[in-house]
Amino acid sequence: MNRIKTTSCRGLSTTVDPLGLEGGVSGSRGWFAAHVAVFLVVLALALVRSAPPVPLGLDAPDDVFSAGRVRRLLETIVRPGVPHPKGSRDHARVRKAILDAFARLGLDARVHETFFRDPVSGFAEQIQNIVVHLRGTEGEHAVALVAHYDSVPAAPGAADDASGVGSILEIARILAARPAPRNDIIFLVTDAEELGLVGARAFAAEHRLMDKIDVVLNWEARGSRGASYMFETGTNNCGLVALMARHCERMIATSLFPAVYERLPNDSDLTVFKSRGVRGMNFAFIGGLPHYHSIRDDLEHLDLGSVQHQGEHFLAMARALADTSIAEPPREDAVFFDVLAWHVIWWPMGWNRPFVLAVAALAACLMVVGMRSADRPWRSLGIALGVWPTALASAALLASGACWLVVAVAGEPIPWFSYPQPIWSVILGISLGVPSLVWTCLGRRVAVKIVVPVMIGYWAAAAIVVDRLLPGASYLFSVPAAVACVVGLLGYRSAWRWEFANLAFLFAACVLWLPLTRGLIDALGFRPSLVHSIPLTLIGLLIAPHTGTGRLGRGYRRAALAFAAAAFAVAMVVPTYTEQWPQPVDVFLVQDDKNASLAARARLGRVPESMRRASPDAPATDKPHYVQWNVEPSLVPPTVRVVSSEPVAKGRRIRLRVTPGTGQHRVIVAATVDRGSDIATDGMTPNLGSDVTIDGRAIEGPLRGVGLDFAEKAEVEIALTTAAPIRIRVTAYYYGPHPASERLRAQRPPWAAPMGRGDYGEVETEVTL
Repeated sequence: MNRIKTTSCRGLSTTVDPLGLEGGVSGSRGWFAAHVAVFLVVLALALVRSAPPVPLGLDAPDDVFSAGRVRRLLETIVRPGVPHPKGSRDHARVRKAILDAFARLGLDARVHETFFRDPVSGFAEQIQNIVVHLRGTEGEHAVALVAHYDSVPAAPGAADDASGVGSILEIARILAARPAPRNDIIFLVTDAEELGLVGARAFAAEHRLMDKIDVVLNWEARGSRGASYMFETGTNNCGLVALMARHCERMIATSLFPAVYERLPNDSDLTVFKSRGVRGMNFAFIGGLPHYHSIRDDLEHLDLGSVQHQGEHFLAMARALADTSIAEPPREDAVFFDVLAWHVIWWPMGWNRPFVLAVAALAACLMVVGMRSADRPWRSLGIALGVWPTALASAALLASGACWLVVAVAGEPIPWFSYPQPIWSVILGISLGVPSLVWTCLGRRVAVKIVVPVMIGYWAAAAIVVDRLLPGASYLFSVPAAVACVVGLLGYRSAWRWEFANLAFLFAACVLWLPLTRGLIDALGFRPSLVHSIPLTLIGLLIAPHTGTGRLGRGYRRAALAFAAAAFAVAMVVPTYTEQWPQPVDVFLVQDDKNASLAARARLGRVPESMRRASPDAPATDKPHYVQWNVEPSLVPPTVRVVSSEPVAKGRRIRLRVTPGTGQHRVIVAATVDRGSDIATDGMTPNLGSDVTIDGRAIEGPLRGVGLDFAEKAEVEIALTTAAPIRIRVTAYYYGPHPASERLRAQRPPWAAPMGRGDYGEVETEVTL
């Protein structure tokens, strides 16, 4: 240790420790202040840099993306409070508005219309995609810009995905005004994305332009605000990531997101193209998650800054890809991450494992150096090794306990639905205070020359494990550990080498982890978990050894835990739901040929008490999240009439005419038939996803069906392989409020609203032939 002998006025010799190393790690005020300052500065930068930019207005230059111009387009597409799900009148209106907008730009927009049969489900859907082909000078390869124009039945769809449609129109205007690019550009506005990516599947299976497409850029929104993230890529993404790093400003992207997204049960239109070997990138803003698929997904709540951020990325990538050779991409994936949205760093995946192993070797060297110069090294090493997992476990348990207690008191599964800030503040305070408390109790007598190498070693070991499980995420551990190793080795002559190494360690960890933790809050939903607690605790562990045992350290611990306690008190009293962030509660009326039922379903929490008391009759089903009453049938079913029935080989050919009732937006005709039946409608032959038409083609599976958009009547042909009777089920849907459910809907409180499928009516009838 660095000690200095001094002599007092009485001639007594004493020893002082100017670096604060006596009996433990560095506890001097200077190093403590430096570590706290680094954390606070990077936290502030992370919050500022993760905010979307100021949107440009109508007066923006013609060659730049303007969210103001997109907003003007959206006013012709999105009607206040009116969803446009597939099959509704507004769905057709939106399609016409998009076609008119392309026409005003002088672009030839074609409707790709087909009945596409999904070979997995056995159901055919009437699809009307919108396709614009902007030809390049070479004409052999193309990049496709994709968004969808249908909404879920409960949402006006301003963010998901009218924002993407309006942005594609804005980008089409910009690109059409410049000289012809090298590669073709295809603007694809898909239909029926919300029904299972059906429009994208139909385009990929049938359209002649599919063979040209080498890269797809897809626009998504999982909320109404927040920064834009590049969250998904396909395989062999190295070339695309290099272009992104070179051409996109203020980009937020990490190879962690695609690695995690691949393992989640989520799909988008990009999924369809990826399954066919097409490279691509998916962009989305994900803030304001309670507005996703809800009535609040409207123009009033759409943040134009988010549209500006994502639109700039979309345009930059479209320009780069339009003028770049995309025919033979590098056959390798990349590890990549942004540095506070200033720059994207990347390297080929093949470099990752050697880099991780090199960091582990450097960490081992530092451990040897530290132990050789420390007093009682093995005892100190044992203590330091135990403190790290103890602090992680303690903070995780305390944070989980706090969340559990808030849930228990509120009686709701997600009591922070409207106000998540207090519970995240609880986790932050615990993650900073508990590691310092654990170090004070267990590790205060461990020298800094042992503490820092041990923490570097833990991070290097974590990098090796993560590299095996999730290679795209290993940089989160390997890069901070590498920075600490380099600083520690370069400063070998400095008395403060370990303090500088730890400070650099903290800086690198904060730069990578703090913005990511902020993004994970939106990406992974409302439930706090170890995914949020552990990153903050890892950062708290880098600060903790320098808090010391004196007044300053005690003040730090008290402040952190008091902050957590105050936030916990606020989390206990804030309302769970508000009018701006309503509880998702749907009302639906279901009827068949014999019975009818009226029900309320809460997607989160309990059905509100006012809705439970809406009827004087006892409910047939009474559960916390679902209440159902039996009611008298009041819906008019669609009419089904046999137009003709004539013999064919091995069976009969039957033509049906299905006429929906007034206000019925969508009709599904399903038949349980023998193998070998066919379905056709309106004179159009459904496509099996190949060159063979459905007429006369054997179809796997006993269940066959076709979805029909709203129309006065439609005709479905079924060819049977046997003369045995079959049963045809015809189901019609009313989207939105229906008079028969008015009494129940009137009791829905203002802090509750429909979501997803929303309020609907469903009437079913069956015909035996």
